[in-house]
Amino acid sequence: MVKTKDGFALGDRSIFMKSCIDGAKESTININGLQFEAKKYCSCLCDNLLPTLTMKEITYAYQNNKMIDLMMKGNNFEILKQCVQSSSKIDDDFEFGSGGNKDLQLKVGVKLCVDEALKSQGPNKILTRPMVEQYCDCAVKKFYADGYKYKDLATVLDQNSKAFNEVVIPCMADALSDKGLVKSEIYNATDIIGVQSKSIVPLINYLGSSFKVKIIMGGITKYFLFDTGASQLIIDRDFERDLLIAGYLKKENYTDKTSYELANNESVVAQNLKVNGVKIGDYTLNNVKIAVMDNGSLICGTGFLSKFRNWEFDKEKKVLVLYK
Repeated sequence: MVKTKDGFALGDRSIFMKSCIDGAKESTININGLQFEAKKYCSCLCDNLLPTLTMKEITYAYQNNKMIDLMMKGNNFEILKQCVQSSSKIDDDFEFGSGGNKDLQLKVGVKLCVDEALKSQGPNKILTRPMVEQYCDCAVKKFYADGYKYKDLATVLDQNSKAFNEVVIPCMADALSDKGLVKSEIYNATDIIGVQSKSIVPLINYLGSSFKVKIIMGGITKYFLFDTGASQLIIDRDFERDLLIAGYLKKENYTDKTSYELANNESVVAQNLKVNGVKIGDYTLNNVKIAVMDNGSLICGTGFLSKFRNWEFDKEKKVLVLYK
């Protein structure tokens, strides 16, 4: 007999199993590379999930067409995830969004992304939950809309991969934009080294929706995503490590770890640096503030451009004009 958490009998196990498997129509389902064993999945639900639910929860969800919401709630989702993982196999060429309920796939995909991202940050998290949710919503939708395959998940941390440059970077930039993560710079003519009164800096068209700008630190050339909604320069831990190895960063460059207030009254913590010799266009800048984030990207915010007397962004000509 299958019983709920509060002792209500839902019926004989064999009847529940038959109903669940019949609902799947086939004992083994293969949808474009997603292999699914219905018997194993139904058995897991019966033995592990249903006994954790109360009759009141089940009845309310059923009557209000919210069974999916119930399955996505708290520990229920963890059990459901284990049931799916134990009963399914995904081929490398499985294309996201193929087969089944796409809206449900998106909802589950975002939930999995958020859970894993929050877990990977550990106790000293930098990104808040709303920021992670915004990133995951963007990233998962791009994966489903642009025909990415299961094997592409393994490349999201490879900075030369399509997934990293077309999904991770723009989605992370959106999540970080306009969040008040770093403080604005202040114009000081003595911090700008260069003979010209202005410098025209070419921007690299990035997928037709944004731009990248070349910035050099410690002799290392990097291409930063130009984000009009972000403040200042943001780098990740990988670039920080490269700068340490190059001898560019030293103990005195590290200023403090500051908690920055967000619009939703939450806060994030970033490691602040102050460095010299940041090259952009025809200029070299000193006393530049940088925020280092564990899960950040290379972002050039407009707060960084406050180091100059004035600046202009010409989207049509794809250039930044910096005035000394």
